Parts: sequence; C-alpha cells; structure tokens
Amino acid sequence: MPSGRVGARAGELVRSPVATSRAPGRVAVEPARGTGRGGVDPGRGRAGAVRRREQARAAAALGVTEVRYLGYPDGRVDASLGLRRDLTRSIRELRPSRVLAPTPVWNLASLAACRPDHLAAGAAVAFAVHPDATTPAAHPELLAEGLLPWHVQELWFVSDAQPNRAVDVTDTFETELHGVLAHETRVAASDLSTEALRDWAAEAGRRWRLAPGRLAEELRVGAVS
Repeated sequence: MPSGRVGARAGELVRSPVATSRAPGRVAVEPARGTGRGGVDPGRGRAGAVRRREQARAAAALGVTEVRYLGYPDGRVDASLGLRRDLTRSIRELRPSRVLAPTPVWNLASLAACRPDHLAAGAAVAFAVHPDATTPAAHPELLAEGLLPWHVQELWFVSDAQPNRAVDVTDTFETELHGVLAHETRVAASDLSTEALRDWAAEAGRRWRLAPGRLAEELRVGAVS
C-alpha cells in the first residue's frame, strides 16, 4: 500500500483500505449480540433483528463478506479471557494481516465519546492480537481445535485521541458514508449527519495538509511484529 511521510504530524498518509482491500474475504467480528441497546429501540423483541439487518447492510456497502457475532451482551462487554479467546479463535482461523478495532484508550478531552463497550472491545482485540494469537500456550483449547498461532502485522485503532496515520478517504467517502448511515437506529439516536461526517473528514484532511478538498480519516496504528 502506498504511503508517504506528512510534515503536519509524525505519521503516515495512506490510501483508503476500502479502495485497496475490497477483495473477497473481509470479515467483521462483533463481540456483542447486536441487540440494539446502543440505539433507538424500534420495539420490544425486535431491536436485535433490526440491528442485525442494519449491520448486514453496512457490511455489504463496505465489501465485507461475513459478520460474526460472538454473543456477548450489549452494554456489558469487558475484556474478559472468554472474549479474548473467542477473538483469538477468529484471528487464528482467518489469519488477517491487519486488524481494525476501536481504541481502548480513554479520551479525557471527550469522555462522552468513550463508550465502555468500545473501550473494552478495543482492549480485548489488542490482547487477542498479541500476545494471545501469537502464543501457543495461550488458550490451549484452540490448539486442540487445530488453530495454530498467527502473527497479525498491523493493528489499526479508530477514534483514538492521538492518531499517527491519516487515510485519504476522498475517493471512497460515499461508500463509507453508506456504511455508516446503514445503522439507521443509531444514527437517529445521535447528532450524526452527512454534513457533519464530511466536515470532520475535511478538517482531518486540512490537519494532515492534504490537497484542498481532500478528505481523511485519522487512526492510531501499531506494528505488532
């Protein structure tokens, strides 16, 4: 993937992964059940079905071929050994080179943006990537399932307060926008809008000194090896 050093920040500028990684095989792993507790409840007993349909539409828009639900209850996800094991199982089975996750780091400048489920999921993913997925003795039951250790090359965190990489999303912004807006119940429960999302991306582009009119998404990227 092409990259270049940008003077505005100590980091890298890369092309959008939506544009460069649309080959079949992209998989999303969702720790929670998708029961809809995070958005507007569209009706007792129907929230989970609605959220899963929205997730399926969002995945299809982004070229994701499979969504795996691990079954942990919405609103009560923590970085438990059980969740780490289940994430490690997916990593060893799917053998990805890159894993994308919510940041596990509190943003003290915006506590309202720090959802406990997201922080816990990010921490569990980080532990699953390393040391769990790479260590033969971690979760020995996975070896019994025939799942050998696997080394992920990069771990990308979204919504981190200290990003070190910007992704130019100008050419894929509309595709990514469709993915976000597919989560209709959550969008309805927030102040998200097409204009706000475009403004955030434009501001990120200016921070990273992209050409005028270019859009960017900021991430925190760590090399695992």
